Amino acid sequence: MIGDESGALEWTKAQSDPLRSKGLGLPLWNERPLFSDPAGMPVQGGVLLTLAGQAKQNGYVRLGDLSVEAINGSRGLMVRMSEPVDPDRIVDQAVGATAHALDLLAASAGPIGTLDMDPQSVLSWRVEAGRRIARITAPHGIAFRADPGPSATHLEGDAAELSASALPVYHESLRFHRLSQCTDDLFDAFRNTYLAMESVLSDIAPRTSSEPEGKWLMRAMETAQSSVDLSPYLGCSADKVPASFYDRVYKSVRCPLFHARDMGLDSASLEDRALVMAGYRYCVECFIALAAERYNFQVSGGVGLTAEGFALLDTMLGAITIQVGTGTSEDVFGPLVELSTKELPQQPNRIRAIGRAVGPFADA
Repeated sequence: MIGDESGALEWTKAQSDPLRSKGLGLPLWNERPLFSDPAGMPVQGGVLLTLAGQAKQNGYVRLGDLSVEAINGSRGLMVRMSEPVDPDRIVDQAVGATAHALDLLAASAGPIGTLDMDPQSVLSWRVEAGRRIARITAPHGIAFRADPGPSATHLEGDAAELSASALPVYHESLRFHRLSQCTDDLFDAFRNTYLAMESVLSDIAPRTSSEPEGKWLMRAMETAQSSVDLSPYLGCSADKVPASFYDRVYKSVRCPLFHARDMGLDSASLEDRALVMAGYRYCVECFIALAAERYNFQVSGGVGLTAEGFALLDTMLGAITIQVGTGTSEDVFGPLVELSTKELPQQPNRIRAIGRAVGPFADA
């Protein structure tokens, strides 16, 4: 079931729940068939997303070739699509479109809620060659183990005590960074990250009252580069740092997002979301590097893996074992099974494992 309490996705024989199949009929969600749209739109596929909390009321909106439906008291958010769908892009398409749908529903009947951007799993389905096919996507992080802190020894071999790191020096940029880490909205995360970067640059090279913003930014980035090498974070040579930040972050993302009269970037567009994500990464890495040098900003939480290092995992895929299932006899999809297909997809820092199972989506 898609759990309205926990958000977890399970499919069990024993209980009646918001997502189920009656006999040999099609699966239902809150008494609504997945392959039938309330407004009569033909349905070729869809995605069941999860809200951060229970929907505060019923809601339905049609946006071109898709519709979005919320049910009062449910954490599920149903996105149905009338056109053939790409199984590898359908979830991203649904997530982008729901931003518009939730805005419209809030403006017409009051807020429904916000998406849970870190669900335990996501259900999608599609019609392909006359067959109904479901896919359960369960994202998982890759865990790395590292020494929890630095250590040292005397020449004699005895352990040496290390003094505790000093607390960061407070600066208002730290607040903007914190806010950027507390939101599930990519565009909001970028806005606050850019404000954090702008705040640091204002500290490094204050802007004069008569100085155009773009000219000041180039000067500030040049000054910042003289104290901290930012070229690794922007993927350019040291002398190109100001121009690279200006083009990739300020001109491409900051300006379109900060001017409400014409945003220019659409949260429902996969290409625009990829552009904002790239700008966010450039900006946040530059901010962390500068804040670490000026305010003793400390990054915690383990070790990092470069894109090049992640790509080397391709040689290890055969040794990686990924299993799915609950391991109980009540699981419709059976006991724990190993997913035999593993690959590095086009998305950065992801491993994809694919398996097949017969479930209630099979045709009667």
